Amino acid sequence: MNKREFVLGGCALVGAAGHVVAAGTTPQQCDAATAGFGARPPELGPDLAMAKWRRYLGDDFVVAGGRLRLTEVRAGSTAGAAAEQFSLLFSGAPADGLVAGTHQLTHRTGQRITLFMQPAGASAQGNELYRADFNLLA
Repeated sequence: MNKREFVLGGCALVGAAGHVVAAGTTPQQCDAATAGFGARPPELGPDLAMAKWRRYLGDDFVVAGGRLRLTEVRAGSTAGAAAEQFSLLFSGAPADGLVAGTHQLTHRTGQRITLFMQPAGASAQGNELYRADFNLLA
């Protein structure tokens, strides 16, 4: 357990009070999404398995020019038991749009990951869609 997990776990202990106070700081409201030991999503790297990405569904990521929300983790066909193929679908409206290429995404937990993404059309709400494809070999 690292220091951050220890502090975030304290949110669960505070419970009814809803505030965490560390020495020399002012009270801060606990974030329901990060309260408790099991609430933090798994680290984004180095293992990028599909099951791990499903824990991030609905989460926002900051990218140059705006935000993207992970809206779908779509399983692909597998070449056998030694491979896992899947796609991530992000929805958002970055200011200038994103071109196909590598982009750095930052999660609210401060984790950063660089993915190759490409435009994938538009959602029913008019937001741009972007796709990142994975083919993981065991």
